[in-house]
Amino acid sequence: MSEFQVHHVKFCNYVPSGIQSLAYNQTDKVLAVGREDNSVEIWKTGEGRKWLQQKVIPGSEKRKVNSLVWVKGRLFSAGLQGDITEYDLQHLKPKKSIYYGNAFWCIAVNNAQTHIAAGCEDGYIRLYEMTDEGLIYDRSLQMQQGRVVSLAWHVSDEVIVTGSLDNIRIWNVNTGHATLRITTQRVQKHTEVVVWQVAVLDDMTIVSGDSVGRTQFWNGKHGTLLKSYTSHRASVLDLCVSQDQTSVFSAGVDPIISEFQMVQKASGSETKHWVRGRSIRDHSHDVMAVVIAGDKLVSGGVDTMLAVNPVHIEMSGGKLSKAMSRLRHRIRGFPHKPIVTLAPKARMLLLQYSHSLEVWKLGNTQASSDEDGKVLPLSEKPVKLLELRAKVGI
Repeated sequence: MSEFQVHHVKFCNYVPSGIQSLAYNQTDKVLAVGREDNSVEIWKTGEGRKWLQQKVIPGSEKRKVNSLVWVKGRLFSAGLQGDITEYDLQHLKPKKSIYYGNAFWCIAVNNAQTHIAAGCEDGYIRLYEMTDEGLIYDRSLQMQQGRVVSLAWHVSDEVIVTGSLDNIRIWNVNTGHATLRITTQRVQKHTEVVVWQVAVLDDMTIVSGDSVGRTQFWNGKHGTLLKSYTSHRASVLDLCVSQDQTSVFSAGVDPIISEFQMVQKASGSETKHWVRGRSIRDHSHDVMAVVIAGDKLVSGGVDTMLAVNPVHIEMSGGKLSKAMSRLRHRIRGFPHKPIVTLAPKARMLLLQYSHSLEVWKLGNTQASSDEDGKVLPLSEKPVKLLELRAKVGI
């Protein structure tokens, strides 16, 4: 048997980056994943576990990806740095950015995909029109007191629902004025409740997730509370609604995704209400984002993994059916391209991180052993020869 040496490299300090935003393109069946290092991954979704990472757009310290949206095959992001950026998906770099001077907490595209609405730090909802050249500022709705941290379009494109500090507002897009204000109840008298996420259904039912862990259902026509569930230990950070609008999923500051289902109160009755359904526990830490991708629920968070689950489940003998089980899988947060390159003759190692490169000279030993797996003493220790870092802000 020939002799060989195995180098145990302990100086590769690769740390996967957490997931902070998700967006799904239903037409092209691709998923955009925004990570904490501000990089954006493009995943091609497929049947079962046939998922492929197609592209990675490198991150930048000056460009945050707190929110992602697809508009007619074009990808946009926004963040607290105060701009909306469109990406060049061919050359994998930012294409054009629109700055307005105030932090953007959230963005959402209307049903016709003609306008993007942005919720801003200064209390404005700003509308941007889609053109072939890019986004053009259209107008702002009436200013409110306090930042706009979440928003959602109604399917009619005539109504926008926003969440902020201690309240939910319903806006008429045509007039630019709020038509209804819903005040959320505080748990502690002197602590504001932040409505981190909102969603609006076709029948004007509003779903909200707030900073005290509540998922609440509201009558958007009258502003009355329909149901309230304490679904998470702390803030509810994201919501998504199934395509048939019979299920709502909430995620937040714990590893649980909670489902809520619309059911009839009695057999033959037309009256329906929302009840709490299953809890999904595929993550080990906080879940930052959830999105519906066809018939699948995709989630991501601090543990860096993408978790895929069926939106609607079918049981067989008290367990998930085989078809449902095939839909469930997790995609680890490790790099899907090599970050280590070896030059064997020169005994050199190149480590490629997100914003830096390191060149190492491998260690060596003069000892030998007939015992398999024995750790040999080093006569020469590994040496870092070179480290190159990208400039801050690039």
